[in-house]
Amino acid sequence: MASIRVTEVLAALSLTTDLATGMPFEKGLAVCLIATAIAEKLGLDETDRRVVFHAALLGAVGCTSRASENADSYADDLAFQRAYHTLDPGDPTVFRDQMSRFGDWMPGSQAALRDRFVTEAPGGCPAAVRSVCEVSRALGPRLGLPEAAVVALTEVKER
Repeated sequence: MASIRVTEVLAALSLTTDLATGMPFEKGLAVCLIATAIAEKLGLDETDRRVVFHAALLGAVGCTSRASENADSYADDLAFQRAYHTLDPGDPTVFRDQMSRFGDWMPGSQAALRDRFVTEAPGGCPAAVRSVCEVSRALGPRLGLPEAAVVALTEVKER
């Protein structure tokens, strides 16, 4: 009987997460490839590159942890996830443009969805991000990932 490697489980979870969050298929794998390439370019040793690899693959797995809450608040979890994951509050011009389109998946309710997000995000987003990380952190040890990779998951969503 063939054994299944942890990497295969993480890759499958990554692909499933892409589908469940409305992201382009293989986005999680692409993030992992880019993160690993950057780690190599920075000259990290094999152990640290493995930490980056595992944290990058597992980082998005918890993104579905708030699907029901998102659907309750924003009518469509997939549409909300697509909009949320591309928001860039670090650039006021880009953010203003993004917020003008926020909620466009519900044309008759777009203003209400946008207003709800603007009102609830400052208090709710930190808790939501923590829950995403907690799911990933809880799964990491069960898959036998190195402790450093599990700890890195607390920093995945910093921006």
